[in-house]
Amino acid sequence: MVETANPEEFSTRQKKKRPEDFEFLKLKLDGSVARVTLNRPEHNLLHEPMLRELADSIDLIGQREEIKLVVLDSACKVFCGGIEVGEYTSQRVFQMLDAFHSAFTGILEAAKPVICVVNGPAIGGGAELAAFGDMVIATPKARFAQPEISIGVFPPLASTILPYLVGPKKALELVLTGEPVTAERALEMGLINRLVPEARRRTWKNP
Repeated sequence: MVETANPEEFSTRQKKKRPEDFEFLKLKLDGSVARVTLNRPEHNLLHEPMLRELADSIDLIGQREEIKLVVLDSACKVFCGGIEVGEYTSQRVFQMLDAFHSAFTGILEAAKPVICVVNGPAIGGGAELAAFGDMVIATPKARFAQPEISIGVFPPLASTILPYLVGPKKALELVLTGEPVTAERALEMGLINRLVPEARRRTWKNP
C-alpha cells in the first residue's frame, strides 16, 4: 500500500510572527530607526525559530517606509555564539538551512542600511552575521572567530564574504586557523568600521 505524502509535513515555511510574539528577539521602532536585539541568553545561539524571527523582523522593517536605518545588537554579553549544535542533524538540516538562508538573505537584500553593534564575542555564524552588516561598530569587548575548521569544515558564508572585506590572505588566515581576533585587530584588518569605548555604546543604547 502506497500512502500519499502530505506536502505540509515537509515544508520549512512558517507563519510569520508579529513582533509582540517574538521569543528570541526584541524589535523596537523609534522614529526612523529600527533596533533588532538578539535576546536568547546566554550566548544567543542561533536555531531555526530565532532565525525565523530575524527574517520576519527584517521583512517587517522593509515594509515600513519611515524606517531609514536598522541597528542589530545583543542583549547578552555574547553578541552571537553561532549555530546551536543541536541544529546540525540530518532531521533538521533542510529546515535549518532554509531559515539560515532567509535571515541572511533578508539582511543582504534589505533596502535599509544595517549597522551591527558588537559588544562581545561573535563566533562562527555570529561572526558571519556581523559581517553581513553594512557597517560594524565594536567595543573592546568584541571578539571575532570562525572556528569551524576545528571540526573539519569551512564556514560557508565567511569563506565567500571575508575575501571581499579583508582580502584573500587575511580571509584565509581567519578561516584556516580558526583563531579569535580582538576588536583592535579586527579594526586593523577591516573586519569592523569603528571601535568605540563601552561607555559611548551605552549612551546609544540608553539615550
